Amino acid sequence: LDESLPFDASGVPLFLTVSNLGPHLVADCSAAERRAAGSALSLGLNAAGEVCAVRGGGGCGVHLALAADMLQTARLLCAALLEAVADATAAALRDAQMRGHPYAESGAYGFLA
Repeated sequence: LDESLPFDASGVPLFLTVSNLGPHLVADCSAAERRAAGSALSLGLNAAGEVCAVRGGGGCGVHLALAADMLQTARLLCAALLEAVADATAAALRDAQMRGHPYAESGAYGFLA
């Protein structure tokens, strides 16, 4: 453990499935929502908001205008999720430094450090 190397996860995509449920877009549906939803698009986006992977689903096609809305929604949600992870990691690092954790000074503490 003392010889561990930090893992740079900045290029690892975050996957999110966006489904249309009537006029609404729902991210990562529950099983009940999924049964009632129409088309779905699973998107893998990196921290820069670039699409790394796309997979259609839901048993129906996805209209291009709807796909664009789904992509925009996924980009906004992924950015918010990554910001929340960064904030939580920074808070955990501050907490570790205040407690005198031996690895806190390296910055390699927490999720996606």
